[in-house]
Amino acid sequence: EPFAGEAAAYVPIDTDAELADARRYLEEVAAPLHAGGFAVTTRAEIGSPATTIAAVANEEDAMLIAQATHGRGGI
Repeated sequence: EPFAGEAAAYVPIDTDAELADARRYLEEVAAPLHAGGFAVTTRAEIGSPATTIAAVANEEDAMLIAQATHGRGGI
């Protein structure tokens, strides 16, 4: 049983806005690498992590994938 005062609510997520924010963040992180002459591709996706990461790696023919943390506190 829930404790007194405990509650839960469904809060819909605006996935388009979340993806736009993530893409802006990734471009900011990639900018110094681009400026340093590195070839960098950024992508933000929504989906099952293992399946999506594998699909993106295959699509991009990636040799390396670096992921930002969920809280955007570091890489």
